[in-house]
Amino acid sequence: MIKSCGIPIAVKENNFDVLRTEYDCVGFADYYLNNSWDTTDLVNKADKKIYKQLLDIDTNLGTTSTEQLFKCVRHSSRMDLIKV
Repeated sequence: MIKSCGIPIAVKENNFDVLRTEYDCVGFADYYLNNSWDTTDLVNKADKKIYKQLLDIDTNLGTTSTEQLFKCVRHSSRMDLIKV
């Protein structure tokens, strides 16, 4: 799932802190939103279904909803993503 979303982050030995320390992301969903920004159109082109799946993965790995919401609003003002 992670690689199919174009996320090239390798997590070894269940060390998910690599997302925070090396990529400054709170999870896979944060990384995905950050990299879905279209600099030409100045909009976030993230797919809501993929974002939701990544949020579920992040929640299971310990990312809090507060962290997820903060990062979501930081990367996009799309209400369909914020409401997820």
